[in-house]
Amino acid sequence: FTASDVPEIVDAELSPRRQRILEQITRGERSVAPLARRLGMAPRTVSRELGQLCELGLLERIGRGPATHYRLRNRP
Repeated sequence: FTASDVPEIVDAELSPRRQRILEQITRGERSVAPLARRLGMAPRTVSRELGQLCELGLLERIGRGPATHYRLRNRP
């Protein structure tokens, strides 16, 4: 996916919280803590939502543990 695909994805019945997270990630890879601070959300909440977005096939996880980053998944 690319940033230009996001309006279509956001319209795909994502929760407002997931929409906000996805919009931030279109600006580049993000990790949980900085994303949580930027959005004013608990890191645990952001982490859970990022996991769900990965399961939906919209994001991919890079790395492990605290160094994990998330980015838009490349289209197949």
